[in-house]
Amino acid sequence: QADNEAHVAAADPHTGYRLESADHDHSATGITGGLVAQATEALRGVAELATTAETQAGTDTTRIAKIVDLFATFFKTIAVQVFTTIAANTYTPTTGMKYCLVISTGAGGGGGGADGNDGTSDTGVAGGGGAGGTCIELFSAATIGASQTVTLNAVGTAGSGTNGTNGGTGGNTTFGGLHTAVGGGAGTGSGLASSAVAAVAGGVGGIPTGGLININGGDGEYGVGAGADNTVDFTFGVGGMGGASFWGGGGRGGAASVASLTTDANVAGLIGNAYGSGGGGAVSLNSTTGAAGGAGANGIC
Repeated sequence: QADNEAHVAAADPHTGYRLESADHDHSATGITGGLVAQATEALRGVAELATTAETQAGTDTTRIAKIVDLFATFFKTIAVQVFTTIAANTYTPTTGMKYCLVISTGAGGGGGGADGNDGTSDTGVAGGGGAGGTCIELFSAATIGASQTVTLNAVGTAGSGTNGTNGGTGGNTTFGGLHTAVGGGAGTGSGLASSAVAAVAGGVGGIPTGGLININGGDGEYGVGAGADNTVDFTFGVGGMGGASFWGGGGRGGAASVASLTTDANVAGLIGNAYGSGGGGAVSLNSTTGAAGGAGANGIC
């Protein structure tokens, strides 16, 4: 009973058990740490916003930081390094780095070239090159050490239009000895096509190793074509599209159609579009001139 009477009689009966003092606005003895504002006597109970400079400097703990400034401060501390040069590059961590996210992609394979044997009713088509695989991994500063060698190897070369050769295999991208992003496979060339019907395989996508996340590169598409000698002569061909990588699509394959078995058509494949993507396969119809495939695209780290 005595305790209840004391509670009712008190000028501020809740100071005994709430988590604050009788100084409700905290202007003198309340919480002033972190990002909670301490109001001035003139602006009692009013919070003051920190400027962008104060937020980034972190020197004023008496004002509330705007959300946009907090995000700007956070992202200002992220450094990005990109390697696309075909060489042995060196990754040196930025001062104060704690962790780094590494994304490595191998080079794309080249699309095959296409050619014909005698220039009459020959359907030469080639497959697209495969895309390079991708490794994704988070490393600590202790694992990286003072530096790591980032090696990007050459792209897969384009298959030749002379004799319809295969494209080249894309080179690997390695991040020290920590992971290997394997390059894409070569698109198959037509050879000296002497048939009216053709279906030629694309290159396989690279299969990466060692990453925390390993993403296979996309396979290059088949090249297909056919000709018919009936009431109306007709020949068509489509080179295989290059395989897609983690970063995007491959080069377009050549495509052509003619209404005569003695009319020539030669269309080259295109180079890979996105980093690590494969080159497109070529098409050569009723021709001994031939067309080249597209080269694969550079790897990246």
